Amino acid sequence: LETLNQYFDVLVVYWLLDAKSAGVYFVATRLANVFGTLLAAVHAFSTRRLPSLYFSKNTDEMNRVLVSMAEVILLCVAGGLVVVWFGGGTLLGLFGPSFAEEKLTLVILVFGTALYAAGGPAPTVMMIAGYEGRYPWILAASIVLRLIGFAVLIPAFGLMGAAAAATISLLVTNVVLNVLC
Repeated sequence: LETLNQYFDVLVVYWLLDAKSAGVYFVATRLANVFGTLLAAVHAFSTRRLPSLYFSKNTDEMNRVLVSMAEVILLCVAGGLVVVWFGGGTLLGLFGPSFAEEKLTLVILVFGTALYAAGGPAPTVMMIAGYEGRYPWILAASIVLRLIGFAVLIPAFGLMGAAAAATISLLVTNVVLNVLC
């Protein structure tokens, strides 16, 4: 589902808009996924560190680790948002002048992935606590929500509608994961 989630969006944008828009969306999502890479690093760390703390009932240390992880993510997200806000047009411009015109689309996508990254290791915590069966269903619901958002927002707002739909689905997914966690 996670692999499908990353590439199917581009096809939907192509079907609902055009090839140029799909190309811009692909590049913007790859740049925005820097925060996904940050989250993957946090997951790798938390998968290694949190289970032993959880099962030994060392909640004080587990809370300290979670707070430290949140602080690192906050610094990375804030720094990344500043870079994209001031340099997003330049980053997109590396792919061509028509890409640079879509800076706001990139900013919206980065905001969504930053929100998701800011959610921290909720999926990992759910999995080590025995609730791993819920994650694929949440991810599937997120994909469905994004596709519904595409169908509604792309015709009205074009590429920015696609970015908004992706951001909304990431926000809802993040809230659901953290509430269940």
